[in-house]
Amino acid sequence: RGRALVDVDTSVPNGARSHTYRMMEDVGEASLIVDYGDDLPTVDTKGTEHAEKIVSLGAAYFISIQDLRSAAMAGMPLETRKAAAVRKVMEHKLDKLIAEGDSTVGMTGFFNHAVPAADLITPVTGNWLAGGTTAAQIQADVEKLVKAIFVNTKGAHGNPDNGSTLTVVLPTALYAHLASKRIDTFNMMTVLEYVRTRIPFVKEVTSWARADLANAAGDEGRIVAYHKDPDVISCVLPQDFEQFAMQPKNLGYLVPCHMRFGGMISRYPKAIAYMDGCDGVS
Repeated sequence: RGRALVDVDTSVPNGARSHTYRMMEDVGEASLIVDYGDDLPTVDTKGTEHAEKIVSLGAAYFISIQDLRSAAMAGMPLETRKAAAVRKVMEHKLDKLIAEGDSTVGMTGFFNHAVPAADLITPVTGNWLAGGTTAAQIQADVEKLVKAIFVNTKGAHGNPDNGSTLTVVLPTALYAHLASKRIDTFNMMTVLEYVRTRIPFVKEVTSWARADLANAAGDEGRIVAYHKDPDVISCVLPQDFEQFAMQPKNLGYLVPCHMRFGGMISRYPKAIAYMDGCDGVS
């Protein structure tokens, strides 16, 4: 899921042990000048430099000689199946790193990378799952979240006029709730349909199970609104999944597999905003 929601940056060489990026801010303004003017104002880009480690992910699978012989006799691609199983395990780990990072190596993830530079928006209503919460109250919370990005970036992000409308990622329980809750008893439109089609700052609304316990305390969900653009947020993958040659071991072969992950990049964190407290008691 992480690969679908976050752009993957493969530009860092796979031999690197770390990489550096900057959270950027463009400063400066053009001015009126006269012919041959020599007082042109300068424009610059300033930023805060951040260094990220690059870590290796590894796993392996073992095939015995008898497994190979039995698979060959049955015409079954045993090696392909085992390789797919290892790939699935490694992709699961990569997905978790994209979402959460890993505190043991100082990495942050999609749900906490831009903190504190990004904004943590307090909901108007809070618990959407409470029995008395109306569709209008839920809409007000979503609108407050996405409007914060539009206002805080002066319309650079979340703007339908420049194609920078936002993606909203919900915990699974909230997504299911919005997909089934009607706006009123006469209107068959769900709250999810309303948010997708009637709030101009929003391009897409989706869910991710890793949002379910992503708040600061790790006990409730976290909603994320962001401009899905590689300059806003991406993950660094210097080495995608690779499989090495079989290595003889006892009466079989060990096949090592490997990936390299370099954490998250967020150059324009104000294009990301978080909201907690919507799936529990606020």
